[in-house]
Amino acid sequence: GIDIATEEFHKKLEDDSELPTTSQPSRADITKTYARAAEEGEAVLAVLAASTLSGTFAAGEAAASGFQGANIYMADSLSASVLQGLLVVKACELAELGWQPEEIVREITRVRTQSGILFTVQTLRRLVASGRLGSGQAFLARLLGIKPVLEIDKHGHVTSAGKAVGVTRARSQLMKLVDERIPDGTERMRFGIFHVGMPEIVQPITDELRGRYGNRVEILAAPATPVIATHLGIGAWGVAYLVEDE
Repeated sequence: GIDIATEEFHKKLEDDSELPTTSQPSRADITKTYARAAEEGEAVLAVLAASTLSGTFAAGEAAASGFQGANIYMADSLSASVLQGLLVVKACELAELGWQPEEIVREITRVRTQSGILFTVQTLRRLVASGRLGSGQAFLARLLGIKPVLEIDKHGHVTSAGKAVGVTRARSQLMKLVDERIPDGTERMRFGIFHVGMPEIVQPITDELRGRYGNRVEILAAPATPVIATHLGIGAWGVAYLVEDE
């Protein structure tokens, strides 16, 4: 988003034979971000990527411990990508309503326990490279045409949610699992859709969600960030759901 657009990165990920690596932001970079945020408010609320998936949260805590510009309040999203984004949106809305930082942290933590994100991948190459899938399992999956459906559970861990043979069945399985995860009678919910080089998936999934949950439901869609794209590979996509009912 600074010297290369997300979509450009996805294209390079598709074309390059040498795969990129990722690194968490440094304590110094996080401190600078806190300082910029503190210029516009009395306190800073940091809703960071899952502590179970990245060292970013620990780095954020370390930066907060010595920060002098404002009080820093930490919220572990126990998620990433659009689910983390939906939690940030929720936190901003509560701040505009006058909620105190401690109250916002408690509320988005509560909401997170009943929310989640499900996703599928086109290629297993990056999951093998990240150590989340064994090469033997990947070979068998490729041989059989199996597409895994994965999720980040409420504890912030990537787990297997299901599998299907073929892209079409994987999509059906993923959407079925979204339905199963949302309690009957839920009145307040919103969704997020992310993809890695698959913008064509956004509209049909949006239409499907609106068909199931109503035209007024809020849906946020965005290409995956380079870090997420690096770990999942071209063709990955997913749906996040935020359940706000008490």
